[in-house]
Amino acid sequence: MQRNKSQLKWHQTFINYCKKYTEVQELDCEIIRAFIKKVLVYPPEKIDGHRTQKIKVIYNFIGSID
Repeated sequence: MQRNKSQLKWHQTFINYCKKYTEVQELDCEIIRAFIKKVLVYPPEKIDGHRTQKIKVIYNFIGSID
C-alpha cells in the first residue's frame, strides 16, 4: 500500500512538471534539473577510424531509455 502511494506521488510530480513545461521555447538549467537525474559519459573509442563516445541519460521518474 505504501509503495502505491509513493508511486502515485512520483507520477503526479512528473505530470505536474510536464504541465509546467509544455510550451518550452529554450532548454535551460531549470528544465534539465527537473527531467534529468544524471548523464553518464563513457570513454571515447575508435571504431573503423571514427571516434565515437557513448552517452547515457538517466531521467528522473523513468530511468534510462535504451
